[in-house]
Amino acid sequence: MNGTEPGWVFSLEMKNLEKGDQIRIETDMVHMQTFFRMTEDEDVWNRLFAVDTLNSGKRGVFIVNVKRDGRNIFRKKLDIGFSDRVFSSQELRISQSLLERRIEAVSKGGERLRMTLAKSVRSDEIYWDEPFMMPVEGRLSTPFGARRTLNGGYGYIHAGIDLANKLGTPVSAANSGQVVLSEAQSLTGNTIVIDHGLGLLTLYAHLETMSVEKGDFVERGQQIGTMGSTGFSTGSHLHFETQLMGVYIDPYILEEKSLELREYMEREE
Repeated sequence: MNGTEPGWVFSLEMKNLEKGDQIRIETDMVHMQTFFRMTEDEDVWNRLFAVDTLNSGKRGVFIVNVKRDGRNIFRKKLDIGFSDRVFSSQELRISQSLLERRIEAVSKGGERLRMTLAKSVRSDEIYWDEPFMMPVEGRLSTPFGARRTLNGGYGYIHAGIDLANKLGTPVSAANSGQVVLSEAQSLTGNTIVIDHGLGLLTLYAHLETMSVEKGDFVERGQQIGTMGSTGFSTGSHLHFETQLMGVYIDPYILEEKSLELREYMEREE
């Protein structure tokens, strides 16, 4: 897993280490999250990084330091470039009242806190062993990472994908996990967040109905609700996000490479 594509992960690997060695990695990159504890596979050490879309086309310095018995035994500077991934641009024209509703929804502290807490869950176990799946059939109306502007001004990055279909289309869990949020939010409407373990979460927004509650354990492919247009929405669709340790990753790449990712996640110290 050595790709450096924004919206996915890459790994740094070191060999010929001894148990008890202390490894520290410094980097000048921002909007990047290192995740999982230091893991050892015999004498091989791996550290994974989730790469935010804001790092597209950038280069970063990574300095690897190794200490053994209190002494510095190794130091290496790596210059790593990230692929220049092109994200689409989308300009939406909406009524002023709808724009004001969105701005007001973003500012609601209680809802934001509950969402933040749900997205901060870091379970110590992995709940899934099958590939991730798309949660609903539908037309891709907004791709991952799209740069959006509203009425030519207010802008943000689209953190997931939008899949459009008719109202009431069944929505399923993308994989097994525990529901950590199931509630109506002003911005995302009826919203469900599922924890899949070790900081990997999925979010399902703008649902018409929700059929699971916080604390429920769901299986891959289990229906959790139906497609809707609740919250800040202009039509029936599912907004679907995948997030790893606080960094949004591309749902389509996760679908394709989830088993490869799991191999890294299940390694123990």
